[in-house]
Amino acid sequence: MKLGAITIFEYKKMLLSGKWSMPLILLIAYLAMTYTMAPAGVLNTFSVSSYVFFLIMLSFSILADSIDADMVNQSILAKCREHIETFYLAKSLAIFIYTITGSGIAMLVPVIRYIISGTHFFIRPVSIIDVAIGLILHILLGMTGAVFGLILNSRVIKKRQVAVGIAVLFGIICSVKDAIISDFHLLQ
Repeated sequence: MKLGAITIFEYKKMLLSGKWSMPLILLIAYLAMTYTMAPAGVLNTFSVSSYVFFLIMLSFSILADSIDADMVNQSILAKCREHIETFYLAKSLAIFIYTITGSGIAMLVPVIRYIISGTHFFIRPVSIIDVAIGLILHILLGMTGAVFGLILNSRVIKKRQVAVGIAVLFGIICSVKDAIISDFHLLQ
C-alpha cells in the first residue's frame, strides 16, 4: 500500500471521529484567555502558548490511539507486512498535519488580534521573524507531544490507564522542570 493512501485514511479517520474537537476547543479557549489582556510580551506569550500546545497535542495523540478500527488496521498491517514502518509513518504524518493546522491556528489568533487592535496589543511591534520563530516553536513542541503520545499507543502499553498516567506525569515534569533544576544545584 502507498504511504499517501494510508496517510489520507488516518487523517480522515481522525477527522471523522471528532476526537480533535476537544483539543481544538481547549486551544481556542486558552488563546481567548491569553490574548484578551494587553499589553503582552511577544515571545513570552508565544513560548507559553507553544507549551500549552505541546500538552494539547500530547492529549490528542493519546485520544487518537483510541479510535483505531482494529479490523481495518489489521488488514492494513497485513498488506504492509514487509513495510510495517509505512503504517506507523502514515499515522505520524496524519498527526503532523494536525500539528501544522493547530500551530497555524495558535499563531494566527494573536497576529489577527495584533492587526485589529493596532500596535498597542504587544509590548513591542511584532515582526515576521517573531511569527516564524513562534510557528517553528509551536510545530516542534506540538510534534514532541504528539510523538510521545504515539509512543504510548495501545500496542506498546496495553492498559490505557497506565499510558494516560505516564502522559500526565510527563506533562507535569515538563511544566515544573525549571523549578526542579533550580532546587538541585547538581543539575545546574
